[in-house]
Amino acid sequence: MKRHVEDIFSSYTVLNPAASLFGVDVSSLKKLAGFENFIYGGLIDQKEVVLRFCHSSHRTQDEILAELDWVDFLMNRGASVCGPIPSTNQLLVEEIIVADSSFFVSAFEKAKGAPVKTSEVDLKLYYRWGKATGELHRLTQSYQPSSSITPRQDYLEMSSNQFANVLSDNIQLQQRVNSVIEHVA
Repeated sequence: MKRHVEDIFSSYTVLNPAASLFGVDVSSLKKLAGFENFIYGGLIDQKEVVLRFCHSSHRTQDEILAELDWVDFLMNRGASVCGPIPSTNQLLVEEIIVADSSFFVSAFEKAKGAPVKTSEVDLKLYYRWGKATGELHRLTQSYQPSSSITPRQDYLEMSSNQFANVLSDNIQLQQRVNSVIEHVA
């Protein structure tokens, strides 16, 4: 996460207002993780939930809404996913403006269970993991974004564009990256 994003994220300006918007008990908040987002756990009426804070330098509100539309689609077709929770304003994404930027906040049901210990070889786990991934892929083949949703950019196209900014004039490297992207496609 970018240092300036960490510097402007605070309990007073972002965390507590977001908790209030989603009806989360502020005293129950606990930081869970964070890499590209700030992730906090908390309680809404004694039910465990997760709040995700995404900075506007990382993703747009439309991109987040597109993701939540897809997760909602999967959930409504029986996939084992943690669905989004609307705010007290009945919005799936709330914007909190800080300085000259924003944090986009969304809430989710908390997954049951415990963190996976991937250091252990567990063939049953990998089988179930693959089966779940296959189910998501199968369901997604019939996904059409809701009419109010701006469709997400194709992942491979997005990746190609991101690499284009980094590769500069190295022709061999450009060809190798393009070969990998074509292979993945």
